[in-house]
Amino acid sequence: MRISWQTMLLNEWRLLTFRSMAVDWRREGSAYLALGLGLTALAGVGRFWDQPHASLWQQLGGVSVAYVFFMAGLLWALLLPLRPTQSYQQVLIFVTLTAPAAFLYAIPWAHLVATETAQAAQSWTLLIVATWRVALLGVFLRRAVKLSTLQLGVALVLPLVLLMDSLSALGVLPAVVAQMNGHGNSPTQFMPGQPAGDVLLGLTWLAYALSAVVIPAYGRLIWLSRVRTTKG
Repeated sequence: MRISWQTMLLNEWRLLTFRSMAVDWRREGSAYLALGLGLTALAGVGRFWDQPHASLWQQLGGVSVAYVFFMAGLLWALLLPLRPTQSYQQVLIFVTLTAPAAFLYAIPWAHLVATETAQAAQSWTLLIVATWRVALLGVFLRRAVKLSTLQLGVALVLPLVLLMDSLSALGVLPAVVAQMNGHGNSPTQFMPGQPAGDVLLGLTWLAYALSAVVIPAYGRLIWLSRVRTTKG
């Protein structure tokens, strides 16, 4: 069964604007995956096009493509104990189809406005894109994966705090945020003592605090899921 590009792009627009998609995942999933990976690669190209020190792998969008496989795998691994209704492929397709939100990273703020203004604009762009994609994930988990309210809250927060905690423990969080924010290998703006660094430090401590709540809640959800399965 073939599907037209017009229909696929219409469904992509519906996803990005938080509306339901009419998709036969079994027959059309591979076509949407190809579209999503193409959009992901294009978003990766846009992210690094104006960074002279970016590697060829980054400039071709390879980093972004590798990232979506990792993120989809992380989400699927965390959802698996909760008995999700969606397969890994469907989670991967969803993650790739959120890539157009990252097209905003291609705005060349450094070439349009003064340096300080550009840094602020890049930070706001990062916040907007992250918020947009997390909101899309919330809609996907509610409608497609059919999580309860508690499961939804844990599934949204847990990946974020795990990533923050892991990057912080490895000592690479400032560098990663600098890279995402368009500062390449110069993370000094995000070190403690700098305004952006103090904000990042506060978010890091918030992630640690949330971990103490979310991880036990996740464990309880796994236990409840197994109890329901046993009784069923």
